[in-house]
Amino acid sequence: MNLRNPFLPAAVAITSSMFHPAAHAIQNINEDLKLTDATPAIIFNDTGSGTDNWYLRGRDEYFSLVDVAGGTDVIYADPSQDILTFNYAPAIHSTAPVLLFNDTSVLDGQYEWYVRGRDEFFAITDVDAGQQLLFYDKGTDAVSFGPGAAATGADGVALGTNSDATASSSVAIGDHAEAGGFQSIAVGLYASAVPQGAVVIGGQADALDESLFGVALGASTRTQGNSATALGASSWAMAEGSVALGAVARATEPWTIVLGSDPSLNNRDEYHEVGIGTSVPLAPVHIYRDDGTARLLVQENHPDPAGRTLFTLANRGNTKFEIKETGTGTRWQFTNSGDAFRISKYGTGEVEFQVFNDGSAALAGDLVLDGSLTEMSDRNQKHAIVPLDGETVLAKVAQVPVSEWSYKGEAADSRHIGPMAQDFYAAFGLASGETQISARDMAGVNMAAIQALNQKLEQRNQALEERVVLLESLVRQLLPNVAAN
Repeated sequence: MNLRNPFLPAAVAITSSMFHPAAHAIQNINEDLKLTDATPAIIFNDTGSGTDNWYLRGRDEYFSLVDVAGGTDVIYADPSQDILTFNYAPAIHSTAPVLLFNDTSVLDGQYEWYVRGRDEFFAITDVDAGQQLLFYDKGTDAVSFGPGAAATGADGVALGTNSDATASSSVAIGDHAEAGGFQSIAVGLYASAVPQGAVVIGGQADALDESLFGVALGASTRTQGNSATALGASSWAMAEGSVALGAVARATEPWTIVLGSDPSLNNRDEYHEVGIGTSVPLAPVHIYRDDGTARLLVQENHPDPAGRTLFTLANRGNTKFEIKETGTGTRWQFTNSGDAFRISKYGTGEVEFQVFNDGSAALAGDLVLDGSLTEMSDRNQKHAIVPLDGETVLAKVAQVPVSEWSYKGEAADSRHIGPMAQDFYAAFGLASGETQISARDMAGVNMAAIQALNQKLEQRNQALEERVVLLESLVRQLLPNVAAN
């Protein structure tokens, strides 16, 4: 058996004659040494020290090279468990220390790897590729690992093929990752964090030059604008202070927060839904709690008091919002129909209350007041004022039928007294129309009729008083004649 060692000046031939023939069954076959024994071993003994220094043992279970003095297996191989361990680190002393690795199975006479350590740096070099796989610069505390990786900034870290950390305290991790700003971080394939303080994590994620302290997390995310933040695959925050959250979200205006994708900006059909307290949102924004604390608060605290719009609903068409009691299922809807604001109970098909653009209102049902009902009747708010002929009004009132009745939908014993709107309109033709009677008009008609009736009573009383005076005068004239007879 011929053994070659790159640290020895020449080869050393070992034959069976060097071993005691009685120690083991030893054979020399074609210059190879064969040991046949239950525990075959080669013992190396330095005759200068008189002690055994090395054991080389090979069994079915394992192979080992033992440092006798150190009591350790320098090399240990266990094929049954796929274990191979090395526990020996030789010291190399030189002005340019280097550890060379040569794969002798490739007969090119070339070294494949260099391991170099100097005061200034430590490096592992792939000789064939001409690239440093690992480089640590002791002076700058910069570390690079990977083919073509470079950490040129102080305290920089570059890990991955062609990764590049060029600024102080920058970190680039991933194939072609680039961290070019002070304290910037780029992680992922072709991730780029050029501005100061930028953090970019995700394949092809990018913080552009105008994005100091930008944060881009997710594949193909992008920030442009100082302190911009993009979270989610392909999300972009493209203005100062903007925040884009969710896949394909786009925040294009300064100091805005955008949740979810916007099909008008990215040619996608999907919208996102936001669930707060629930994993199954039933609306674009769904707030859920079961502890009695759910609420929504909008508060403006400007020091100058002024009227401000704090809540707006917008829709192309009728706009609604709804109040629902979840125990009974009762739902009330509030609707802006364009010409009126309506309140209706869901499912009835009726509008219980309406306020129209001209300020008038309609109530389907009774109105109960604990206080008084006051109507505007300011002379300054009226025009086309015409005096009434009370006699005519009184005559018309006398012609309007008055009935006792119940509204449809009411119980038969719920009775009311009054005229029909059709008859009232036929008599007076007032603005309330043929199906309604204004309480103001009713009061006005009644007052005019009362005044006319009062005038008639006064006239009648005047005539009666005159007749009484005449009769009293006649009585006084007749009394002497009666007494004489």
